[in-house]
Amino acid sequence: MTKGILPDEVRLNLRKGKQSSDITGRLAAYPNEMEAMLKEMKETGFGKIADLERIEKEWTKLKADSINYPLNDVFHFLRPVAAFLMWKNT
Repeated sequence: MTKGILPDEVRLNLRKGKQSSDITGRLAAYPNEMEAMLKEMKETGFGKIADLERIEKEWTKLKADSINYPLNDVFHFLRPVAAFLMWKNT
């Protein structure tokens, strides 16, 4: 469907997760929401099963330079956040 519109390197890319290539910019644009989520993760005790230290370290790096933050690294802390949201809503 995108032949002739996107370069083959992009169009035929089989690496998972590249569809969210703007995720770092979107996260950086709404830091208050992420900060509230991290606070809630701590307060509920979810940090006992998630590495909150690493999540906060990566979040700090992303906030400092979202343009150059490696896209592959963002999922290291978004996966636990997604797990928290699922856990919280069960």
